[in-house]
Amino acid sequence: MPKCLIAGIPSIYDNYERTLSSLGFSVVYPPKPPGDAPYILSQLGDISFDILLLPGGGDISSLLYEKTEDKNHIPDYITDLLQFQLLQLALFKQKPVLGICKGMQLLNVYFGGSLYTHLPTAGDHCSPDCDMMHPLSFAPYFPEKCRIFGTSYAAGSLHAILSEHPMVNSAHRQGIRSPGHDLITLQYSGDYLPETIA
Repeated sequence: MPKCLIAGIPSIYDNYERTLSSLGFSVVYPPKPPGDAPYILSQLGDISFDILLLPGGGDISSLLYEKTEDKNHIPDYITDLLQFQLLQLALFKQKPVLGICKGMQLLNVYFGGSLYTHLPTAGDHCSPDCDMMHPLSFAPYFPEKCRIFGTSYAAGSLHAILSEHPMVNSAHRQGIRSPGHDLITLQYSGDYLPETIA
């Protein structure tokens, strides 16, 4: 049974666990260090996994991409650092990585991309009461770029699985401003915010 490593703390990702289990994955988490000690990359290297999942969550610390602190929210530095370390580990081990919502944004930041700290269209992407729903559109493709970055298969697979304008749930006030190095946008929301990158 393939192992999916969820980059987070157990007990708050039950919905991910249920979905992954139904797809035939066993779920593992990084071992929690004693007390309030930080996660250390050298101690994480012994984790056995086949795929890394960077889950959704709160805002990413703006210190990771703008070098200035956003005074409007309190970031979770420990989780951000843990997820960066696990992403580094997965890439070193050449394991596939899936980022959902915050996880996708973190992937983008890791590869040098930038984020909107607070979306000018945040009202289209988050609500204090519940997740928003909105359609996505597939980005126009440039065949030569898809060949270079190997994304034509990813785009075709998404299109085969999803409809032309799939509906997605949304609950974020940050968003991708510019894709990171060697990343391209596969899907946009109605306000042209990148929602799927590869």
